[in-house]
Amino acid sequence: MLLTILKAPLKIAALLLAFLLLLVQLACTLLLGISAFLMNLFASLFLAGAVAGWIVHAEAVLVWRTAGAGIFFVLLPSLAEWLLDGVAWLTERLWDFAIG
Repeated sequence: MLLTILKAPLKIAALLLAFLLLLVQLACTLLLGISAFLMNLFASLFLAGAVAGWIVHAEAVLVWRTAGAGIFFVLLPSLAEWLLDGVAWLTERLWDFAIG
């Protein structure tokens, strides 16, 4: 009986938090879709700059830094997607607790 009384407010809080996380996930997914296009453009620019620097025999450190920045911009949307997957997992667990 006491456990049921204590669980009710927690279920309501979990449900509200799940709805909030769903809204955050939706907003972040939309931003990720838009920014992934821009990040791929930046990545192409930096990687093309690294290739151009390699062709004209620029300093090796600058070429590698430029290539590293290009690879970073390629991997950044994947990192954000991985974080969003964690938010989706947490939302699902909260939803299961609130409904179950």
